[in-house]
Amino acid sequence: MQTPIMYLIRVRETLNRDIPYWLEQFPLYIEVNGSSTIIVSVVDQPALRGVLNRIWDCNLTVLDVSIQPGGDQENRSTRKGENP
Repeated sequence: MQTPIMYLIRVRETLNRDIPYWLEQFPLYIEVNGSSTIIVSVVDQPALRGVLNRIWDCNLTVLDVSIQPGGDQENRSTRKGENP
């Protein structure tokens, strides 16, 4: 089983109470410049693509997608004998 990776997805629009219901499950931060940052936890690239597709379906403009600091696989400890 894969460990989820945390991603920060920044969109141009200011998201408020009128956000789609499925986005309510993710932490959401409104930036000073009016953009919004959504934090998602997904297990693989296809799952991330699914979230990005849903954001696109809502006509939101994605500005940036990045791994949350400390949330990438390189910073995870591995069990003895496993390759990272």
